[in-house]
Amino acid sequence: MQFITCSECSQSNPENSLYCSNCGAPLNTTVPKPEKYTGYYARVFNEFDNVGGEFKPTWNWWSLLFGPFWYLYKGIWLKGVILLVLPFTGFLAPFCWIYSGVCGNYDLYLLQVKNKQFW
Repeated sequence: MQFITCSECSQSNPENSLYCSNCGAPLNTTVPKPEKYTGYYARVFNEFDNVGGEFKPTWNWWSLLFGPFWYLYKGIWLKGVILLVLPFTGFLAPFCWIYSGVCGNYDLYLLQVKNKQFW
């Protein structure tokens, strides 16, 4: 049987332990993190991570076609409501749909990765 040494108290612990049996500190075990995002969003979110989480224009056909309804479906409630109401103020409807197409991926990234509704 192999052992893991606690970095806090130097206690030897069995290799399958997650916490030290002496002090309760988490052991530095390498547990593979499950991939939360796969396919399209994994690639797009990786692009945002590569630029330090900053905005990078990307294109999302679904958010362009469905605009504020796509936002509401994805749980981006505040921006979805704003994009739903803005077109009624006048000539802003085309700009709302273009914004949705260009910024939809980033807005979803902000919500799911950074847990933010706004910038």
